[in-house]
Amino acid sequence: MRVVLSFICAALVLSTVWCESPDANGTYHGDFVRFEQPPDRVMDKYIVDILTFPFASTGERFGIIHTFSSFKNKDLERRRTLDLKQPSVTLSVWLYLLSWCGQSVCGIIKHVNEHRSYGSPLIMLSDTGNIVVQVQMVNGEERAFTAHAALPLHTWIRLDIFFQVSEARLKITKILPGEKTVETTHFYDFHQSVQFNETSGYFVIGGCSYMPGFSGYVGPIRYYRLGTENVTNPLSPVRTLKELDRLHKHCEEIRQVTEQYLQALRQNRDISRDVCECYYGGLKRKFGHRECTQSWSWDQQRRFNLTLKLLEENQELITGLGNISRHLLHLGRMIFQDVVKTISKAEETDGSLDLMSTVIKQLEVSFCWGHQHSSLLLATLYLAGLGIPVDLEQGHVYSLIGGVFDDRLSLMHLGYKHMQGLDGFPKNQNTAYGYYANIGKQTSIDRSKVQDSWKNLARMHLWGSNGVEKDIRAAVMWYARSALQMVDPIAMYDYAILLLKGTGVKKNRTLGLELLEKAADMGSVEALNGLGWYYSTIVKDGRKAFRYFELAAQNGSRDGLFNVGVYHLNGENPYQPERNETAAFHYFLEAAHLGHVEGAVHSALFLSTGAVQGVPRDQGKAVLLLKQASEINGHLGFMVKDALQTYQRGSWDEALVKYATLAETGLGVAQHNAAHLCEVLGHSSACQWRYHNYSTYNHIPQEAGLLHMGDYYSDLGDMVNAIEMYTTAAVYGSAQGLFNLAMLIKEGHNVPDIILDQMGLSAAHDVSRNAVVANLLSRCREFEEGDVTPCSLVLWGMELTQAWRDFTHSSVQLPLACGIAFAFTVFVFAVMLRTLLGKTSTTTT
Repeated sequence: MRVVLSFICAALVLSTVWCESPDANGTYHGDFVRFEQPPDRVMDKYIVDILTFPFASTGERFGIIHTFSSFKNKDLERRRTLDLKQPSVTLSVWLYLLSWCGQSVCGIIKHVNEHRSYGSPLIMLSDTGNIVVQVQMVNGEERAFTAHAALPLHTWIRLDIFFQVSEARLKITKILPGEKTVETTHFYDFHQSVQFNETSGYFVIGGCSYMPGFSGYVGPIRYYRLGTENVTNPLSPVRTLKELDRLHKHCEEIRQVTEQYLQALRQNRDISRDVCECYYGGLKRKFGHRECTQSWSWDQQRRFNLTLKLLEENQELITGLGNISRHLLHLGRMIFQDVVKTISKAEETDGSLDLMSTVIKQLEVSFCWGHQHSSLLLATLYLAGLGIPVDLEQGHVYSLIGGVFDDRLSLMHLGYKHMQGLDGFPKNQNTAYGYYANIGKQTSIDRSKVQDSWKNLARMHLWGSNGVEKDIRAAVMWYARSALQMVDPIAMYDYAILLLKGTGVKKNRTLGLELLEKAADMGSVEALNGLGWYYSTIVKDGRKAFRYFELAAQNGSRDGLFNVGVYHLNGENPYQPERNETAAFHYFLEAAHLGHVEGAVHSALFLSTGAVQGVPRDQGKAVLLLKQASEINGHLGFMVKDALQTYQRGSWDEALVKYATLAETGLGVAQHNAAHLCEVLGHSSACQWRYHNYSTYNHIPQEAGLLHMGDYYSDLGDMVNAIEMYTTAAVYGSAQGLFNLAMLIKEGHNVPDIILDQMGLSAAHDVSRNAVVANLLSRCREFEEGDVTPCSLVLWGMELTQAWRDFTHSSVQLPLACGIAFAFTVFVFAVMLRTLLGKTSTTTT
């Protein structure tokens, strides 16, 4: 039976497009290609490294999208086309499983063809650890086989899958302790040719909306487009992947030790309870020989001394009633908060490295107990070198651990690093999308929860709960009094919704509808949306509902735009009942530009696959939309507020740690504040330059960061980068940027034509350098406040200099001026001489 992929799945996941260089010349002969160039120069043209850096798969419906283009080389493309119905391809992928699938199957790699159904191959993990491989046959039928492998957890595993016409071979390689490997091979014959066209649709690594991914990591993926029997796909980066394995096993041991400790506590509590027992039983317990079993070995006690100490110190907290995991999470949060204070004091403490070593161990225990902000803080410490030497690979490990456990800030952090290619993370928009799609969806859900909490607060006031006195009549009276004056459209809208829903008042649809219509006539876009909701939900009149949603959209309502997009997407537009994904995309995109989170998520889905007619694939734009949406996540806002309050209390070192952690997620305001605190505190890491530099990569860069980095490059003598920084600041309306750029040009530094074009100064440049400087200073004055400003003073000086230069270079004015000056000098001399002679004659007399 054909397995059809839902529309939304067409939205998610991977994107590096493989293109070979056009100089791979070859000649086609029968069933093979004979290359005029040496084979080793041509081989890499059809070997595609889809993934070179580990991807943290959360086990949810998010992943990476990858597409393939046709070969540019005609012979290779002819070979590929002939192989569509007689394929010879090989795929090699590394996996690290934290658990088996939570449902019947989870996606590892999925091929979604242009018809929105699964193509070849579809590789899945079952709930028993087996591998399921499904393909599409030439006749359109889907077939699958199961390799009963029971893949082990916490082990790096390589799957090599070979397709040859109708046959499939799966080789599984497991890495055991001591670098030993175990290989098993599974064969299957489908008895007819497999259909294999990788340029149709796109490939998904991990999960999509129709099928979740697995929980764990995806390592290097290498794809041989024309097949091979000799797979070369080493596990890399070796240190990062081995350290991931070590830390996950370490966390498993910490959880085991914790469980043993809690079990011992429970047993001790049971023994100490005040219960009745027989006389002889009491004597036996008191005087008899007692046999005790040790819960953990001496080696465990030595290695997990810190864990046991923390458990001992917090017995009352973790042995209370309720969920033990929740208590441990709370304890992990307490450790995190204490550690932040400790780190803030490390700069002033002797033996800070020993102190930071203890801090690292405490944070590891914290994230093993479920508080994943600790893993992001560890990543920040290692990547930024805050109190410890910079170690990028160790920072990568902690970043991935936070991401695999679905921590919002860690997902933003990973998406940002891959988006910009910072700190050793490969710049890869496909991988960035895989993370940002997750946090974007979570942001949409979080905002809905926040809105629900606001509604609950309103109900609390309306119905009297949590200590608020109940007074429905008074509440409704004030709603009604304000609304029925017919002057406040917001109050009219609020009261209308109460009437329509019957919330705290008897339902009155007639009056509610009247108020909504009047509020809409007064220009309330909320009321227009409310009318759309009324006719779509209560009256079930799709035509009227669509008309009001469309009116709201035309008046700039982001909710109205999104709702119209949904109508087009579902084919419910009463005037054009066909499903129109292209129209839906444009409405979603416009809503996203106005700040609609769900609109950003939906439009990014379309952009990520390029599967919708008229919507070209643009993974960079999709990532940017999701990044902007994720930055209004409520959890991020709470942490920014906490950092600000810490700063206002005067705990600047502690505030720096908090702002630096947020800065690593790509949040511009946090980068600016972290840079400022680094500079003010004179931090030993000189982290101000790191975060000023980061802020220049943002979609709307921070002015302070651009100016500081311009000064930094200028001091180094790197005038090319200095001019670029000042120019970017100037483009965004910075008076200081315009002034600095003008001064560099005035000093004789050459500015590239592309920058002059960007500033709209090409015509002025053709006239003179001074014209460019004067133009920049004139613009600068428009952004400055006050009458006497740096730009106005320099411009005034230039105008005086130019006036004098014009005057002195005139063939008429200069002789006349000289004559006047000479005559004036003679006149003054004559007057002085006459005065002197007069005084002399008077003295003689």
